[in-house]
Amino acid sequence: AAAAVINFVALTSAMSSANSGVFSSTRMLYGLSVEKHAHWQFRILSRSTRIPVRSLLFSCFCMLIGTLLLFLVPNVMTLFTIVSTLAAIMVVFSWGMILVAYLVYRRQRPDLHAGSIFKMPAGVVMSWVSLLFFAFAIFIMIFDPDTLLALLASPLVYRAVGLLEAEAAARGAASAGQPERLTPAGPGGRLSRGEDLTPVCARWRLAPYRAYMVTGPGISGFPRGV
Repeated sequence: AAAAVINFVALTSAMSSANSGVFSSTRMLYGLSVEKHAHWQFRILSRSTRIPVRSLLFSCFCMLIGTLLLFLVPNVMTLFTIVSTLAAIMVVFSWGMILVAYLVYRRQRPDLHAGSIFKMPAGVVMSWVSLLFFAFAIFIMIFDPDTLLALLASPLVYRAVGLLEAEAAARGAASAGQPERLTPAGPGGRLSRGEDLTPVCARWRLAPYRAYMVTGPGISGFPRGV
């Protein structure tokens, strides 16, 4: 009975984690598409529920690819270690860039920080402490073969992301001055280029990576719009 309870808890936890991952990745893809940092297809909404359906399908497709990786790496724990290490490296990189941006902000715009009504205590010191902790976390990954493999593969992932970002930037520059709107795509229930998204995408527009920039002064001391 105890084993069944543990399995139930583990499975429900995994399902909850997968659900939140699908939601956040779908939301980020939609936000990137609205900001013209991703393909315009990802901003298409379903007509009935106003869900970014193609972003959702792409997120589910990526989850399916993760499942198919078991055919390449039959050992579940080895695959889990590699994938989770890649995810951890991306998290470390993202938060590391946020901390570096905060340090640059504190150095270049002390006047804006002085005007913030809710400052982070010991913000500069704790940013350096966090960066050192991140560096230590990356350093200890070289001592395990599986985490080392993920660490060595991470530059390839970032290179691929960089190429996609460069392509999106070039596409945005080419379409500068030509606002893209969405129009109904017929009885299929989906939307394509031509229809104004403003009334229907307010709750989806803010991707997590930009949320701290639009919510006003936060614990990091960022003022609104900085």
